[in-house]
Amino acid sequence: SLSTVGQVTYFAAAVNDETGCESLTRTPVTLTINPAPVAPISGGNQSSCLIEEGQILTANATVPAGFSVVWYTSAEGGATTANPSLSTVGSVTYYAAAVNNETGCESLTRTPVTLTFDTCEISIEKTADVDFVNLAGQEINYTLVVTNPGTADLTNVVVNDPLTDFTQVIPVLAAGASVELETSYTVTQENIDFGSITNTATVVGNSAETEVSDESSAVVNAEQNPDITIVITDNDADITEAGQEIDYTITVTNTGNVTLENVTIVDSQTGLVINVGTLQPGESTSVDTSYEVDQVDVDNGSVTNEASVTGESPNAGDDDPTATDTVTTPITPVPSINLIKSADKDAVSEAGELITYTLTATNTGNVTLSDVTITDPLTGLEEVIETMAPGEVVELTTTYTVTQEDLDSGEIVNVAVAEGQSPDETPVSDEATETVESLQLPAIEMVKTSDTDEIQAAGQVIIYTLTVTNTGNVTLTDIVVTDPMTGLEVNVATLSPGTSEVIETEYVVTESDLEELSLVNVATVTATTPDDTEVEDSDDHTIGIGPREIIANDDDFGTYFVSYGGRLGNILENDLLDGQRPDPADVDFEFTELDGVIGLLIDEDGELSLIPGVNEAREYNLEYILRETVFPSNSDDAKVVFRLLNDNVNLSITKEATQEIIFEGDEFEYEIVVSNIGGFDARNVVITDQLPSGVEYISNEVASNSSNAEVSTTVTGSTITWTIGFFPADATITFIVRVKAGAAGSVTNTAVVGAEEEDTDESDNEATDVSQIRPFRIPNVITPNGDGDNDTFEIQGLGKFVSNTITIFNRFGDHVLERDNYNNDWDAPGQVAGTYFYVLVAVDESGREHEFKGWIQVIKD
Repeated sequence: SLSTVGQVTYFAAAVNDETGCESLTRTPVTLTINPAPVAPISGGNQSSCLIEEGQILTANATVPAGFSVVWYTSAEGGATTANPSLSTVGSVTYYAAAVNNETGCESLTRTPVTLTFDTCEISIEKTADVDFVNLAGQEINYTLVVTNPGTADLTNVVVNDPLTDFTQVIPVLAAGASVELETSYTVTQENIDFGSITNTATVVGNSAETEVSDESSAVVNAEQNPDITIVITDNDADITEAGQEIDYTITVTNTGNVTLENVTIVDSQTGLVINVGTLQPGESTSVDTSYEVDQVDVDNGSVTNEASVTGESPNAGDDDPTATDTVTTPITPVPSINLIKSADKDAVSEAGELITYTLTATNTGNVTLSDVTITDPLTGLEEVIETMAPGEVVELTTTYTVTQEDLDSGEIVNVAVAEGQSPDETPVSDEATETVESLQLPAIEMVKTSDTDEIQAAGQVIIYTLTVTNTGNVTLTDIVVTDPMTGLEVNVATLSPGTSEVIETEYVVTESDLEELSLVNVATVTATTPDDTEVEDSDDHTIGIGPREIIANDDDFGTYFVSYGGRLGNILENDLLDGQRPDPADVDFEFTELDGVIGLLIDEDGELSLIPGVNEAREYNLEYILRETVFPSNSDDAKVVFRLLNDNVNLSITKEATQEIIFEGDEFEYEIVVSNIGGFDARNVVITDQLPSGVEYISNEVASNSSNAEVSTTVTGSTITWTIGFFPADATITFIVRVKAGAAGSVTNTAVVGAEEEDTDESDNEATDVSQIRPFRIPNVITPNGDGDNDTFEIQGLGKFVSNTITIFNRFGDHVLERDNYNNDWDAPGQVAGTYFYVLVAVDESGREHEFKGWIQVIKD
């Protein structure tokens, strides 16, 4: 027998029961128990929404090759089925068994597969908390109820309300379940204008791969109340006369709850018709318009103005709202007249002068005036004007002749009056005063003469005539005439303007008078003016005693340089009056010929001085007349001569390079020394340094300046020019020019100096320096012992390159120096004596690299 999976063969032999003999062969019998197959692998439970007729779900399972699937209706036993499917709402489970196609063995267990058809649907219901609204800004609260009336749970349920901008996601909505949601919306003016608000919400859900949806709407009506108001104001206009304008402001307001279009304002008084466009509820707009008041309005005492407005409602079926408003502007009659008086002059100074007055009467009120009378008592004017309209101007002229009394009084006051009455017989008047100043110009003149021009002996009688004249324009009183020398004192009561009083008095010449150069007599007059001030005048009269001998001698003041400034000489030192050098108080002199000299200073004592540097070099011949002061006709003439020569200067210049050894690329300096060694100041000194092509200019400076002379510098290309406007005698100035050496070779640099004046020695006006620029060189031995000789690794001419990089290493290959832009300062710090190696990479001005390699022997004590 066999009871486990496997195979066994048994052999049967035949035995004779009688004889006990057994058969020579045996018969084999093999027993085999095959293993049961593994249950099939489920294709998965299936669940779906039944949404259309003919929809079928079919169970499936898989087995390996050589096996088949047999479907049962139960887990054990039961019937088999060839069609494990579902086509109606509900759920069914089928069981799959695996069968070995070769052995016919069936799996010991069966694999269940469940098929389910559900009803899948969703619904949404939307309601609002109000039936109508009437104002923008109101809140509407909406309730959304979402229900799953199907048999399957729904997932990723999305509720959307675009109007309220509301979105809600429900992850799972179980079958038969409901969810209530809240959202709100703020009413807009557009909603009110439209008349209603329709809000639609949607819901979308999923069951497996099936999408279900629904939507719901709620309508809220908008109550429309179109209305408008208008207010007109005259802005508190204060109207007093025709021609003034009343500035109106018209304000319209949308007092309804809907937008109004084509809002039109009409003001028939001002002619205004204007469409102000659209007005939102509560919105206001204002327009300005004006009206010119006429005389009828002034006479009526007021102006009444009415304005109206109309707007269009958004609902064509509604009546368009309109409104009107009225404003009355009072006008108060104000009768008034103004009189202005002016004269054609501010002041007078002569009797008989004519003053023309202009009288300007203006109706300054706002009503017509009648019987207007203008009077001017001073001139005798009286003029009657029947009517004067408001603003009307009447201009009259009248004249007055100035009297002497007016001048004596100091002013002329003229008062005019204008009188009239308004239509209601209210009297109006005005007066105007014009004052013209009487210019009081009190003056008195004393003129004194004698019957002789020369006295010659004691006892001679001189008769003086004193003429006193009122040369002013006012009457003078209390006139007192005195002549102390003759003892005269005379009183005159009054003198009218332009009148004179002539008085004679005598004097007898004395011996002491003859000792003087002349006889001088002074007479005085005083008088009182109308305003009690005093005026006076005096006159002196001189009688000569006789002329003295006067001699003017020629002068030669010598020779000077053009730059000389100072004293030339005194012409009186060589002249004579009565044989003596003249006292400047006794003589006058006048130059009649200056011969073109410029800047000649002549003082009253006869001293002549010259301003430097303004005249040309030549001889100057001057002429003058010398006169006796008391006898101008007593005179003599003479000549003055002097000569001017051109200045001479002696400038020197030296130039040398301050560095003896120069390599390619080195920066070095030239020192230029300029000196004024001639003893005379030099002007417009110019120093020029034309640098050669073998060097490149860097900078220049004034290193020293003994006289602090002002220096201006100009650099053009390779030429340096210094200009000194004034270079004093014995002054020295030093310039430093910094340059960069170019290629190796000889460099010759020359500087020159010159001035406006002639140079007495031009041999030292040019200086030249010749320098040798040595080629680029790298040494191979340094001795860093501090003696100043070969202490550092100095690469001569390294400056010819724009940049460099150097590496120095010892014989083991260790770097002892790595540096960009090496400055010739390596002295083997911390290194032992021995041989070192370098690599130098340098870049020239064109950007090209040059590499130099070599060795350095470091020698240390």
